[in-house]
Parts: sequence; structure tokens; C-alpha cells
Amino acid sequence: MKRASFTIPIIFFIITFVLLVLPGNEFPKSGFFSIKGLDKIVHTFMFFILTLLFYRPLTASGKNVGQKQKWFLIIAILIIVYGALMEVVQFYFVPFRSFELADILFDSLGASFAYFFARGKLKVWKKSRPR
Repeated sequence: MKRASFTIPIIFFIITFVLLVLPGNEFPKSGFFSIKGLDKIVHTFMFFILTLLFYRPLTASGKNVGQKQKWFLIIAILIIVYGALMEVVQFYFVPFRSFELADILFDSLGASFAYFFARGKLKVWKKSRPR
């Protein structure tokens, strides 16, 4: 059985946490950062990458395809919950940050896109395996 390493996904998780708890006044208000809707694209991309990073160690595990899909779904759901909880943390504990339902939506979209992308790859892998 191969050993799965979750080091890179955990490091990226920590990076996302740090970015999400930075005070709002730490972000520039002009230039690239002033593009309308950019923060939603960033949320989607960040949660897509965060979720997708868990795909590789799962595929390296000795679990069967069904187990991998189940665990990847659980991880995707936990990452969506993490995004929602971070909005609450921002509202109550991070200066100059606010709670935005739209951020939760785009976090969820990123995690969902990653889940369905990876799940599709698992199905292709299952079909192409010799029996």
C-alpha cells in the first residue's frame, strides 16, 4: 500500500488561513486589487486549488476508487464548511473584514469544481484500469 502525504495540502490550508485572517486594510485599494469582482475569482481559485491538492494524496493511497471518491467528497464538504466558518471569523475577529455570503458561494464553487474535476479523473482511471 502506498503512503499518502498530505503535507502540501496542509501547507496550502495554512496559507489560505493566513490570507483570510489578514486585516482588510492590509490589501491595496488600487491597481490590480481594485478590479471589480477580483476577490470572488480569488476565492474560487483558492478553494479550487485547496480542494484539488487533496486529490493527489488520495489517489496515491491504497484505497479503492469508491473509497477515494467518498473521502474526496468528505474533504470537499469540509473545505466548504471551512470557507463558511472563515467568513464568521472575519466578521467577528478580523479588523476591516466582513461576512459575505457571496464569498461562501464562490468558496463553495471552487471546492465543487475541484471535486467534480477530480471525480471525473477517478472515473476515467477506474475505466482504464486492467481487470
